[in-house]
Amino acid sequence: MLVLEKGAVSQMETHGYSLMQAAVRDCRAAHQSLASQREIVGIQIPFAFNVGTQSFEPGQYILEYVMHNTIALCDDAGDVLLNIATRPVESETESDAMTLIFTKCADRHYLAQIWWEGATVGRELVEWRSGAEQTKHIDLQIALRVDGQGRSL
Repeated sequence: MLVLEKGAVSQMETHGYSLMQAAVRDCRAAHQSLASQREIVGIQIPFAFNVGTQSFEPGQYILEYVMHNTIALCDDAGDVLLNIATRPVESETESDAMTLIFTKCADRHYLAQIWWEGATVGRELVEWRSGAEQTKHIDLQIALRVDGQGRSL
């Protein structure tokens, strides 16, 4: 049988409240870590590409880390063209540059992954190919690395 002294209950309540404060603080730190990745990065993509079923011409684009599982693809004026659903993909080493991974199938380049500079967790597109395209053979993967000014390396 557990016997508590008179002040023990209030100490337990205070301790529980402190644990809750610590958990909230940890959640805020994790959110701030994600928010620090919420950069807006301009990127010059030198070839036509697809994101799912949508096609895009070569040109200047902006990627914005919107929230945990969403990245916005914008035109060079900053207007959102597409919100991209993503999921985490891990690497043992940090990405040394902003990197976009495209997968080439037949004559199309599909955006498949996005890696922010310094990250060990990248973002993989949930549906990077349409249903009909998923049965086609992957010919090649292309890593488009980007410098601080958005130019391809």
